[in-house]
Amino acid sequence: MRKNLFILSAILHRRNKVLWTIITALAISIATLFCVCVLSNSYLKTIQKEKEAIYGGFSHIIYKDNTIKKDIPFGIMTVGHIQNEKEEKNLIAIGSMNEKANAVSLRKENVIHLKPHHTVLTESLANLYHVKENDTFQLANQTWTVEDVIKDYGQFWIRGKEEESRQYTPPQMIISSEDLNALITSKIFLSVYSIVLNHPTFFPTNNLAFFNIEGAQYRNDAIDVFRERHYGFSENFNIILLTVVIFVTIVLLYTYKKSITERYRIYALLGQTKLNHLYQLEISLLVGCVGIISIVLSLLSSCLLASLSYQKLTFPDTTIFFSEGIRYIIAYFLSFILFLIMNPYIDKAHKKGKAFKTKIPLSKKVSIYIGTVFVFTSAIMLLLTNFFLYYYETDTANHQTIVGRMAQQFDYEVQPVPTIRDTSIKQAFYDGKWHDNKGKEGVYLSDLHQQNLLYDVQKSLTSKSIQTKNNKFYIEPNQTYLFANQELLQQPYIQEKHRRYVNEQKILSRLFETEYLLNIQLTAYPEEDLKWLAQETGQNDTLHDVLSGEKAWIIAIPYTVQSLSDDVSVSKQFKLSSMQDPNNIHDTVLSTGKPQTIGILESCKTSAYGYFTEEDIQKLFTVKKIDVSIAGIIYQNIGWFDAYEKGGAYRFVVSNNFFEKHHLKNTPTRYRFSLINAENSLEHEKVKQVISSYGNIDLLDKTSTQKILTQYDRMQNGFKVLLLSVFIILSVAMMYSFIQAYLLDSHDLFSIYLLLGYSTNKLYKKAIIPLILSILSAFLFTTISVSVFFFDTEFYLNLTSKLPVYVVYLGIFYGTYLCLFITVFYVLIKKYGKQVYQDSIDRT
Repeated sequence: MRKNLFILSAILHRRNKVLWTIITALAISIATLFCVCVLSNSYLKTIQKEKEAIYGGFSHIIYKDNTIKKDIPFGIMTVGHIQNEKEEKNLIAIGSMNEKANAVSLRKENVIHLKPHHTVLTESLANLYHVKENDTFQLANQTWTVEDVIKDYGQFWIRGKEEESRQYTPPQMIISSEDLNALITSKIFLSVYSIVLNHPTFFPTNNLAFFNIEGAQYRNDAIDVFRERHYGFSENFNIILLTVVIFVTIVLLYTYKKSITERYRIYALLGQTKLNHLYQLEISLLVGCVGIISIVLSLLSSCLLASLSYQKLTFPDTTIFFSEGIRYIIAYFLSFILFLIMNPYIDKAHKKGKAFKTKIPLSKKVSIYIGTVFVFTSAIMLLLTNFFLYYYETDTANHQTIVGRMAQQFDYEVQPVPTIRDTSIKQAFYDGKWHDNKGKEGVYLSDLHQQNLLYDVQKSLTSKSIQTKNNKFYIEPNQTYLFANQELLQQPYIQEKHRRYVNEQKILSRLFETEYLLNIQLTAYPEEDLKWLAQETGQNDTLHDVLSGEKAWIIAIPYTVQSLSDDVSVSKQFKLSSMQDPNNIHDTVLSTGKPQTIGILESCKTSAYGYFTEEDIQKLFTVKKIDVSIAGIIYQNIGWFDAYEKGGAYRFVVSNNFFEKHHLKNTPTRYRFSLINAENSLEHEKVKQVISSYGNIDLLDKTSTQKILTQYDRMQNGFKVLLLSVFIILSVAMMYSFIQAYLLDSHDLFSIYLLLGYSTNKLYKKAIIPLILSILSAFLFTTISVSVFFFDTEFYLNLTSKLPVYVVYLGIFYGTYLCLFITVFYVLIKKYGKQVYQDSIDRT
């Protein structure tokens, strides 16, 4: 035993290059795969939490006028509006919620069981009243004690235009249900409504019951569509990762075994006994070293990468770290056990008492190495390529599927908004005051005539030494209509999903002198955005016509319909789709060869918004009709500004020159910018102070979302560096060990070739050709098997669009791998040739 320990200590000497190469390659490989898996799941979990903070954690939402009388198994918020005494332009939403609503919105225990006259406030309302926890304040003729202050709800709780205009939001001030009922009884509220929330995890069997509730129903796409596929690795992905760990471990251990065979042959000649025990002890020592080093490297690399991404000292999620760690430890030691079962002895003939005597035919040895190269190459390529493709797709999902997604380079969006009063009052604002139109036929319109307001905002930011970049202005009239016909309105594309955009106001039909109108969006984008859009959608040939103002692009997004039915009713769910989906419903009427007529209502002199009669409109608004030539129709979801806009049937995209050409009001309606010093929190506070100094301006703060995406980008880049590092290290280490073992096994034949006059270059070509053919076969195999080895077939919904990306990644990695293999083989064959010649000289 002491002799064995002495031998093992000698084996661990730093000059044992093969041992330390194997240990390094295996430890780094396992640590990297584990680190990427843990951090990915941890960070995707963080993204889920942040998204739910922005969009709510529910999958579906219903806005319902009045209160819900009966008890239903869903999340319920009951909300009432009172006039904001501090800011007349806004209302204050006071409400209560049940436990299920709390679970999919705030997830704070103290929101549910509130004492009488105690409240929980959002930060914005607490700041407005200058109160904090345990302070008291007066509102609605009562004194309230602040029990807690919570973050504001996200900007993008799903709601339609009607709910948007009526300020239907979750409660800013949360009180007990008893206090809320007392306020409702006192008739202090201007309006009362209910919000019903659904979540498949909490209420999996009641979807039909939910859809049968009356009210305006919306699907929370940002949460519901991507909950299962984008917030963690799929189980198939994890299984394949663990399988690769097992395979790589067994292959590298087998390679190490082949490299030490000659050494054990010498031990046998020197009379060393119990070689099998020593061999098993040596393999166990190697596995133990790799395990310890892997754990340390995993922890260090996870902390380092997480800290770099968050830019502060951060440890990975402990629950995920330990749960994944147990799986990897089990997989690693399972591979060790499998290896010992398959290779229990240093030589198969040893247990028969004929150690190192049995000869394996050279052809069989070569076949084994060719097969091993094929399997290892296929595994490492499938792993690496699909890893990159997984992050490519996840990155695309996190950046592009956010409702109202704002381009990543923007932090804030500013837009003028009218002074809102409850729409049930039916008043119109013009000439600087409100006018009552109660009991009269009318329509809601809005047009803000504030020519230099957004430019003034930009100047104010500059005057406060706030450095901005990516400053862009957009123009979007509020009242734009498409002159339609029965063919367009009766097509399934409109009837299934977009019927609510069909005009039913007789006043507007009389004003535009047409029976059929469809509400649309018309937006003037900056030139830079139009060039990007042309490149993304293949409209480069028509870009000049759009930039000149001669033509417009139309965005008409296909969708699919899923019907849920029972014996009582049928409910439908809509999902944005693409033209490649065979089940899509898309526009079949509009075409590029047929001009379209649009109508726009513009206020004549002053800002005008609210509820207008036909007489008011004729006096205050100009009716404009424009014939628009269509440059192209785009069937992709791009650059929506708002949560509700993405539901529109058509969006006309034009340039600023279009507004000038047709003499339309070119007042910017939106201003976007980002901060140069975005990491400085004081800069963000200064921005909010500047905007709050204006009257009717909304500030859309996207910095929290951008922070998530920026952190994810840093982490994703770190993942790529780690993966490329492990790819190179593992490939070189595997090649070095593998080729060494290959040369040793073929020593008798190769040495004869060299001694008979073969040059090392000629031997190199002869020896490498079978292995190169094996690598090329692996390339063909991995290319053909793309549909088989994708980690999650549901995740890759559109395989055709991802295939070019897959092939590009595969080609780059295979090219690199092949170059590394050829180089390492050439270096080792040269070294081998010199050693053979030297041995021949020594013997003579």
